[in-house]
Amino acid sequence: MMRWSSVVATAFAVVACSSSSSDLSAARPAPCAVRTTPSGISVCEDTTCPTGQEQCGGVCTDTRTNAGNCGACGVTCSSGTSCVAGRCAVACDAPNVVCGVVCTDVKRDRLNCGACGHACVAGTACLATGCVAAATPFDPDAHEIAFVTARDELYYISPQVGVPTLYSRLVNGTSASKIVLGPEREPGSGSPSQTMSLGVDANGLHAAVGLNTGLVIVDIPSQRVTPVAGVGTVRSVHVGAQATYFFEDVGGRIFLRSYDLTTGDSSSAGVAADGMYGARLHPSERALYASWFPFGVRRFSIEGGRVTGLSTPVLAPDDCSSTGLWSDATGARLFSDCNAIYRAAPGEAQDGERVGTLGTFAYITDMLHDAVGHRLLVIAQDAKDRAAGLYVWRLFELDDVSYAIKREIRTPPLVVEGTTLTTQPKRVFLRADGRLLLVVDGVPEAGAPVHASGIATL
Repeated sequence: MMRWSSVVATAFAVVACSSSSSDLSAARPAPCAVRTTPSGISVCEDTTCPTGQEQCGGVCTDTRTNAGNCGACGVTCSSGTSCVAGRCAVACDAPNVVCGVVCTDVKRDRLNCGACGHACVAGTACLATGCVAAATPFDPDAHEIAFVTARDELYYISPQVGVPTLYSRLVNGTSASKIVLGPEREPGSGSPSQTMSLGVDANGLHAAVGLNTGLVIVDIPSQRVTPVAGVGTVRSVHVGAQATYFFEDVGGRIFLRSYDLTTGDSSSAGVAADGMYGARLHPSERALYASWFPFGVRRFSIEGGRVTGLSTPVLAPDDCSSTGLWSDATGARLFSDCNAIYRAAPGEAQDGERVGTLGTFAYITDMLHDAVGHRLLVIAQDAKDRAAGLYVWRLFELDDVSYAIKREIRTPPLVVEGTTLTTQPKRVFLRADGRLLLVVDGVPEAGAPVHASGIATL
């Protein structure tokens, strides 16, 4: 009886082996040998495997890609990793790829730009598989940014809410100064101090900072800080050679006031307004233009550092209040009104002539005229993006005669913790050598908030 059982078992093993060999012959053309497992089960085991595979537990396995036998039989990759070239590596979702043991996007990775192992040199970033010049990191909390061309120096407030502090930084990256302007809280009320505006004169000698608590004048060379008494919330400040001009909100009535930088004398002119959208001091310091709702653009006359009067509207309001206004080198005024650009010739109050449009782009937030380069630089938002709740801004170069769009200027990328971010323009300035100075913000990818800024010269 014992002998018959042995024969039956042997026959069963041979049949099982033969069946397995037949089933697997197409994938594994190898002779079949019987191996008994510790639990007493007989399995068919190949003596050879196809090139590039080896036996692991009786199964021909590619140890270069098998997560349960990675590099060798029995080596198991942990959760969240996969077997790549015989080594456990982070599992990658397209379009990312594995470089070594790291999962990365070769369109953004400075160390693996375009291909694994191709690194970008210092001062550059990886963008679309190539190394390009990168923006220099800048304070992401910078608020109310001003630029003094004569000194090649940026001035800014950081943070917007809290202890108001004025910083300056040379474009080459050297930090020049840090001046604390006041307390963190509004005296008497306990409300947080909030910066509303910043102005710096053309020579970098004086700065004025408008707060929800008043006005502060800064003598930059000595770093002397002078709070101006009897001033409420300041919406906008503009610093000339003779005086500081500021818009004070007094119970919904807006006053343009002046503060003489030498004597401290003041003057004012007021207008009732629902809102103020922008203002610019003319380089001659004989006029200041402001855009209002519902008044459009109006001109304030200035004589000897004192406000002497308010004109009738220079640009009549329409369905979209003016978002900014500028003067070109001829003295003509340039006004932006949503996506339209108007030009008013030098002279007293008059309506401007519509001279250009950005088509589907709307809400111009910054505009700069380069008289030498005969170009107009404009930062604007796409109306479709705005309707969709997306805050995307773009930089355009326009011809300053025809006001037609010549091109869109792509802002340089920014590197944050080794990752390349695309950017969008925040402010545009003109350096003494005619090149553009851009302040840019990092653009987050979906689901990845980014708090980063940079500066770059184009």
